[in-house]
Amino acid sequence: MAAKHGVVGMTKVAALENGAHNIRVNTVAPGAIDTPMLRGALEQFGFTEEEYAPQLSLLNRFGQPREIAQASLWLASDAASYVTGTTIHADAGYTSR
Repeated sequence: MAAKHGVVGMTKVAALENGAHNIRVNTVAPGAIDTPMLRGALEQFGFTEEEYAPQLSLLNRFGQPREIAQASLWLASDAASYVTGTTIHADAGYTSR
């Protein structure tokens, strides 16, 4: 969590320093994403997604890689042309707890 907080701070500073040059700086902070690494960790500790996902997600499921990609693509698109210095927490509400 401390590393993510550092990235959030760096994002804000970089946005402040580069906004005058019309450079936008944002970040996406993913939560528990369904990857082989996560599946391996669950298996190693004897958990299933159904058992563990509610601890990491208000939606009771793990995110899919495409969901993080879609958030990133939106930030890079013209639709987000007025967005800078922000972090999208694509974590199914985990940081809201």
